[in-house]
Parts: sequence; C-alpha cells; structure tokens
Amino acid sequence: MNLQELERFLKEEVDEPLATESSPEPASADADVTPVTENAVNGRLQEAEMACRLGYLLCQCTWPPQIMVLGREGFEFHCPRCHRSRDF
Repeated sequence: MNLQELERFLKEEVDEPLATESSPEPASADADVTPVTENAVNGRLQEAEMACRLGYLLCQCTWPPQIMVLGREGFEFHCPRCHRSRDF
C-alpha cells in the first residue's frame, strides 16, 4: 500500500462520523486532549512523503508513518517513537 492509497483510506475514514461524536462530553480529565484534525493529518502525510522522497525510511508504528532518523554512526535508521532500527 503506497502513501496515496493510505491517504485516500484516511480521508474516507475522516468523512464518516465517529461513534464517539454522538456520546456525551468527555470528563474534565480528558477535556485537554485535542482531536486530530484533517489538516494535521494531511500535514504529517506530506511530511512523511517528502522524507520518503529524500531517502529516509518510514516506520509503520504510527499513522501517519513515523520518519526514521539516522543514528550517530550514519549507517542505521532508528524510529524516535518505538526505537526500532533498520540498516540501509
């Protein structure tokens, strides 16, 4: 599945109403959590696509994909979120 297919899938999911939208307001402890907006997701998708074009690897631990960064030695990518590493 490439990034365009994933983006199309995500947009289809965003257009459908969520079951939690009809539920009552969250408790005050959850009130400070902000929902993910479509613009934020699109921005992260564009960032991941650009990183992929520049030769960076993408980790699938999150959606949108997490950009893997080069380690100190310069021959190994690692994910800052899940700490998975891959040689290139």
